[in-house]
Amino acid sequence: MDATTPPDHDPIEQARRLLDGEPLGLDALAARVGLGPHALRRRFIERYGLSPSAYLAQHRLGRFKRQLRGGGDVTRAI
Repeated sequence: MDATTPPDHDPIEQARRLLDGEPLGLDALAARVGLGPHALRRRFIERYGLSPSAYLAQHRLGRFKRQLRGGGDVTRAI
């Protein structure tokens, strides 16, 4: 994305926001943002340093930890 591309039109940022909201596989995620799976994966890694699946795993782990710190029980946090 360059300085003139609004964040809503940036497919990589859109993909990250989608992953923050729901677990999607690479093919489904790529289709939602209008890129091929390989292009999405490559560009996502360039931007965030993680593949979409690794980002999703890290996001889930962070949410799990926050829920536990907030007093949630393990079963609900999962």
